[in-house]
Amino acid sequence: MTYITSTHINREDAAAGYQAIMEALPTTQPDGLLARYAGTSEDGFVVTAVWTSQAAWARFATELLGPAVRATNPPGSGTARTVEYEAVDEFVATA
Repeated sequence: MTYITSTHINREDAAAGYQAIMEALPTTQPDGLLARYAGTSEDGFVVTAVWTSQAAWARFATELLGPAVRATNPPGSGTARTVEYEAVDEFVATA
């Protein structure tokens, strides 16, 4: 089953911080990433990603995302909260 992460960022200028992190990553298409959606919501900025497995997410978070976040030190104060879960059902529309 696929694994999903949804990070809700409630901090000033979160979109610019997201862009800086994306630019600092060695790839924006890491192994195991199936889809990524990022945008604003009532809560601030949200990044939702669909992974092939929890292991793929953990590898990305440890090896690529963590260093990119530390390197960019996104501006602003606030909070970030990540919800992780394994999908028990999925539907993908065909064209």
